Amino acid sequence: MMREVRAELALRRLPPEIRASLTPAQEAALRSAIGSTLQERVHTVDLRFSLPWSGGGAYVVVLAGSENRGPARRKQDRKTRPLGTIGNVIFLGSLAMLLALLIGGALSLG
Repeated sequence: MMREVRAELALRRLPPEIRASLTPAQEAALRSAIGSTLQERVHTVDLRFSLPWSGGGAYVVVLAGSENRGPARRKQDRKTRPLGTIGNVIFLGSLAMLLALLIGGALSLG
């Protein structure tokens, strides 16, 4: 199902005059080509959930599994998705504080 959604989103990015000029066969061929290039990945850990937040909420995704990317891809990902962003620092700091509070509370009960 996600392949169809991604194909539709890709087609929506086309300028309206280009998309309108496509024949049904051309649009079907594009959908097939776009959908077939996007592989569905299955991760060992795949947690996705939304958090209610003032201003519209936030979502959290945690994925983990075996590493299949090559060295060049990992290097590219480090450039496009750096770990040391302000959002990551705030999130990891908050997570560390939450874990410390939970562990401290558990130790004081024991």
